[in-house]
Amino acid sequence: MTAVVRAIQDSDWTAIDKIQWQSYPDDLHEDIAVLRHKQQLSPDTCWVVVDGGGEVQGYLLAHRWRSTTEVPALDQPLPAVGGNVMYIHDMALAPSARGRRLSRLLWQALIEQVRRENLTTLALVAVNDSQDYWQHRGFEITTPVAAEKGYGARAVQMIMTL
Repeated sequence: MTAVVRAIQDSDWTAIDKIQWQSYPDDLHEDIAVLRHKQQLSPDTCWVVVDGGGEVQGYLLAHRWRSTTEVPALDQPLPAVGGNVMYIHDMALAPSARGRRLSRLLWQALIEQVRRENLTTLALVAVNDSQDYWQHRGFEITTPVAAEKGYGARAVQMIMTL
């Protein structure tokens, strides 16, 4: 069966939370209300990938942001979104979905949206030693992220220009 990317629905949040717990250590887990808030601020850039049976296999949360140098704090609601940078807040797959190229579907949806919005810059914070994954996608490391932002000791800011 074919996997598809679609907008996040209210019924998806339990699966998103489960995937988050499976993907990150406890100190990087965010309250589901904070993630929902981000999705509500930018529903056109937040998706799930579902398998042919409709089961959520992964998710991506992104939003416009004002800066390539300022990082929003982890597990905190955003005051607002806007700006000329697409900030990838989180992308994660269920362990059973990894290796099936499902992240490519989420990535393609994001790039298509970035192009529709005429943006040229993407930013993110790489955690859990994921820098290599993002460098393979075309991101470059810019700076370490301050500890008070909550992303962990080895987190780094990364940017990509299309």
